[in-house]
Amino acid sequence: MTTQPTVPAQTMKRAIAAILAAIIAGTLLVFTPQSASAEVALSSTVSATTTAGQWLYVAYEVGGYSGLAVLDNSDPSHPVQVALLPRGATTVGEGGFTKEQGVVQVLRARGGYVYALSDEYVGYGKAKWLTVIDVRDPYHPRVVSALRDADTGSTAGNLFLKGDFLIMTSAGATMSRLRMVSIQNPASPVVVSTYTGDATSGTSPSVAFYGETVYFAKLLAAADPKTNKRPFRVESVDVSNPNAPFRSGMFDGKDRDDERNVVSIVAKDGYLYLGDTWAIRTYDLRDPANPHRSSVTTLPEEYGTINLQEFRGNYLVGVGSGDPITRNHWFLTWDLSDPGSPRAAGHASTSAGTARGASVSEDGYAYELYGNGDYSHVRLIDAREPSDPKLVREFVVPAEASVSFNPNGGGGQMDEQTSLFPGQLERNKFTRAGYTFTGWNTAADGSGTGFADRAEYGFSSSVTLFAQWKRVEYTVTFDANGGAGSMAAQVGYEPTSLTANVFARAGYRFAGWNTAADGSGTSYADRAQFPFSSSGTLYAQWSAEHTVTFDANGGVGSMSGQVEAFPAPLSANVFTREGYEFTGWNTAADGRGTAYADRAQFRFSSSVTLFAQWKRVEYTVTFDANGGAGSMAAQVGYEPTSLTANVFARAGYRFAGWNTAADGSGTSYADRAQFPFSSSGTLYAQWSAEHTVTFDANGGIGSMSGQVEAFPAPLSANVFTREGYEFTGWNTAADGSGTGFADRAEYG
Repeated sequence: MTTQPTVPAQTMKRAIAAILAAIIAGTLLVFTPQSASAEVALSSTVSATTTAGQWLYVAYEVGGYSGLAVLDNSDPSHPVQVALLPRGATTVGEGGFTKEQGVVQVLRARGGYVYALSDEYVGYGKAKWLTVIDVRDPYHPRVVSALRDADTGSTAGNLFLKGDFLIMTSAGATMSRLRMVSIQNPASPVVVSTYTGDATSGTSPSVAFYGETVYFAKLLAAADPKTNKRPFRVESVDVSNPNAPFRSGMFDGKDRDDERNVVSIVAKDGYLYLGDTWAIRTYDLRDPANPHRSSVTTLPEEYGTINLQEFRGNYLVGVGSGDPITRNHWFLTWDLSDPGSPRAAGHASTSAGTARGASVSEDGYAYELYGNGDYSHVRLIDAREPSDPKLVREFVVPAEASVSFNPNGGGGQMDEQTSLFPGQLERNKFTRAGYTFTGWNTAADGSGTGFADRAEYGFSSSVTLFAQWKRVEYTVTFDANGGAGSMAAQVGYEPTSLTANVFARAGYRFAGWNTAADGSGTSYADRAQFPFSSSGTLYAQWSAEHTVTFDANGGVGSMSGQVEAFPAPLSANVFTREGYEFTGWNTAADGRGTAYADRAQFRFSSSVTLFAQWKRVEYTVTFDANGGAGSMAAQVGYEPTSLTANVFARAGYRFAGWNTAADGSGTSYADRAQFPFSSSGTLYAQWSAEHTVTFDANGGIGSMSGQVEAFPAPLSANVFTREGYEFTGWNTAADGSGTGFADRAEYG
């Protein structure tokens, strides 16, 4: 099998890429140089590789499943894996390769897509799979299509790029076939034509492609057991019209006695080069009607079977399998100055093992693959001087390894990261309140090997990495913002109460803190809980003090002005006014402003005078006849006033005034007396019983009515007369022995 050449741009550049499709089976280089004797057992087998620009794509196999690694090869001495298309998808086209799709044999890349050719896994059937992988974002490769090509009898295949088409070849003991596949839409490849070639029984052909022609070369019959020689056939297919490929020529090796195994073929400029045992046979195909052998380049038997690989400039590169005794293999070059007669240019003997293949960059460095039991190696050979190539260093293929991420006290979810090659660790997704992530360590306590976030990891072995955390301490600075005083900054890493304010400002009261000087940010009260989730400055907020002056407004007493900077209850009223009741405050003396109740909440947004508001107190006196008769309306008053004149009456009694007690034991008021009206109450009528004084002339003459009184009063003036007598007064006894009273004397 041969491949299309890959051309590196500078020394060591595309170091790994240079082995593009030089792999026939086996493995690829590891990226840590080893000594020539170093060997590492493999659990992964690299099966194909290709490059595009700075990106290297490597197909590998583990347990029958294929995977694809994407590496950034910007620095050829230090390629770094950036993504891994996973193995073990359950459905074709989802996530990665299924086991059904088998092991990838060939990779090609162009225009942001990778094309993989694989043989269907044993047990599923007999077919070729063409899988298309979108790598336009190399960090997130994804399978976009998978084309199954039933191919009974096929044991070998290859892919070649031709414009907007893929040439997909397959071959077996009795068949040679190619399909032209349109990749104008890579997500939906379409087979546009099929060519089925020579069906003569033989071995699976080797395939080459150059210009517009595909070449199939196969052995036609069993080898002679004595000479190990086989006849061979070369079939040429013209693919210039992808829709109608056709056979453009076919010839058989005529000199049977000279032919041996045809192991590999490559083609260039009308010449076909066949590698077989101990020789290179060159055929001139420039005239399709007269194909003929132009030369045989024989080689020492110790070189073994020659596996031709690719062209680099004017040289042909190959690997010799070595002699059967030492198994040392060889790196070989041929000068094609005369393309019809390759001339040996140089050779280098390397250590024992099975040669896999080799490729040479334009600057003359070769990458040779070989296997040795369970081990796979790549050797770097300096072939800048083709006549004297030298072994420079050796690389060993790694095994697939996984990294598990442990949050180590944090929270969140991170998937296990699996890689075949060195690459960047996944970005940390864990978090931990009050802590900042500082990296990874192989030990939970940080005593092992440390790695930064997204650091490169060699993936030489599986490991658990523990997140490392550092407490985050944030600093809050206090700004007086126009005030005076000093406060130390406060440091914290979790929600904590703020330091009590000690700033002061004349004429202002402290109103709390704010993250903005003008108060437009987040506010915090004095000693409030602060998250300490970031550092910053808290600015003191100030509220101007305002004074409320209290005016008695006709009342008496004294009240100090009240000074506040925030809403607060007004001071309790202490003013009084006789005959009035306090009803609240008002910003106007006449009560036409804004009213506030006693002790009401006041904004203190400006200074103001509040005037006491008063309401006259009216008291009611109810009049009780207290045994008398008649009706009197209650009397209402708010200041000392004469009582309403009594209109009650009581037979046999005279009205004696009022008393606050019915029995007269309270305070007495005369009829129409001045009453204070300082409280409400009832006045009870007081009665004095009437008594009659009968006047007796006692010897005199005349007439006097009886005098009826209820209170002490002057007796009626005497009108009696007696001839010859003078009236001297009155006596309770006719003979004057009783109590005497003068005329008009007071009688009780």
